[in-house]
Amino acid sequence: MRHRVDTFKIGRTSAHRRAMLANMTTSLVMEERIKTTVVKAKELRKFVAKLIKLARKAAAGDLSSRRKIISILKIKTGREPYFGTKSTKQDAVSKLIDEIVPRFEERNGGYTRIIKMDRRLGDGAEMCLIELLSNSEETSSKEKIDTSAEKKSDVKDDLADLIGELEEETPAEEVEEEKAEATPEEEKKTGEEEVEEEIEEKEKAEEK
Repeated sequence: MRHRVDTFKIGRTSAHRRAMLANMTTSLVMEERIKTTVVKAKELRKFVAKLIKLARKAAAGDLSSRRKIISILKIKTGREPYFGTKSTKQDAVSKLIDEIVPRFEERNGGYTRIIKMDRRLGDGAEMCLIELLSNSEETSSKEKIDTSAEKKSDVKDDLADLIGELEEETPAEEVEEEKAEATPEEEKKTGEEEVEEEIEEKEKAEEK
């Protein structure tokens, strides 16, 4: 029984959906940015993530993973089709394995970005740009992490310097004198004297 098994079909048959995602993936890999609807982009993001995982294995020398990518992208062997579609898809496979996979060596997900745009005229569909992350963004994220760690260490050093300066400005003798002046015993004595004075004043008032 296929309970709780659901596939978002994008309003298309299974064959149409697979062919559409394969063609969109080829365009995304070759151009690294395409314009489409938000619904298609969200499905394409999952599809591309699975292909990149397979491409990692293929880059490590797994021939079976490379053949899976070729079959998923619908690259047929035999006679060369019209308009060079076979050559572009083969170029997409080689670019995916040789150029894009090394870019995401230290990343386990989030290979794409979706940027929303204005709605399409006519049917009002939500449009967006979907693109692959670039090398500069990978390096900038690493630099941000490094700079944040450096800033934290700098703040700690500054605090330590300030504490040292304050300790130098206030000598130990003055601190001890202040502590000696405000002892709890003396505070208790002053409190008892005030109570005695109040009692004496009350007694004088009663005598009068």
